[in-house]
Amino acid sequence: MLVVLAGGAAAVVLAEEKIEHVIAPETGALRPPEGEWIRSVPGRTAEVWAVADADPPRSGRVARLIRRADPDRILYLGDVYPTGTRDDFDRWAKPWGGLVRKMAPTPGNHEWPEAREGYEPFWREVTGETPPTYYSFRAGGWDVLSVNGEHSDWRAAESWLLDQASSGGNCRIGFWHRPAYSAGKYGRGDERAREYWEALAGAARIVVTGHDHDFQRLRPRDGIVQFIAGAGGRHLHDVDEDDAQLAFGDDEHFGALRLRLSPEQARWRFVAAGGRVLDKGSLFCRA
Repeated sequence: MLVVLAGGAAAVVLAEEKIEHVIAPETGALRPPEGEWIRSVPGRTAEVWAVADADPPRSGRVARLIRRADPDRILYLGDVYPTGTRDDFDRWAKPWGGLVRKMAPTPGNHEWPEAREGYEPFWREVTGETPPTYYSFRAGGWDVLSVNGEHSDWRAAESWLLDQASSGGNCRIGFWHRPAYSAGKYGRGDERAREYWEALAGAARIVVTGHDHDFQRLRPRDGIVQFIAGAGGRHLHDVDEDDAQLAFGDDEHFGALRLRLSPEQARWRFVAAGGRVLDKGSLFCRA
């Protein structure tokens, strides 16, 4: 269906697709960033792609699409299947090859329970440092802010977002795994994600998430446009075309979100793995 509309550990895993929030402080200590964990993109423009829920072999087509664009950064919005073990990460990484070194990651619910064995050592090998719980970098005149929405000490990340949002302007992009709002399978959204959203209200223009396996662009709320880019290769979820908050939705194509950033402007495209542009537009921010 393609639709374009106007204008202490606590987790119960019933099945692979039913993993809920994992409250597991022993999985990873709170790690504030030390310096710039992901390097900023030099220059006044940046090509940034975003994708989540990539599962081989279908994710290979998405990886080839992004490779052809020669991006500056890729926001990997989480979920390495099935449970984020080191073997799962190695399997996930094969289609991406050297693109992994361009990624700015955030963990998803599938890999966080195995973070000590998978997520943390994998990204430590890629970047040289253990992933922090939250971090930022600059790209095309925008501040790009990442928080770990699966960590038990999520309030610390919320406080950090509030601090980042206090410096004026709204040329900011926030990204984490679970959407605050959705017209898809997880339509009621996520409580933690809504707290992060509130921290950025009026101080960011874009939030990008995954978790729902589809493309969604939601109508602006609190000055923020949320993009869901979870069509990385896992089976697709239905989008509710009658949901009033939906501006665009697609549940038929794998692909990724393309952001072309420049000072005070962002141009977006949802691009299917075969290269077809499904949705596009631009928005502006104030520095």
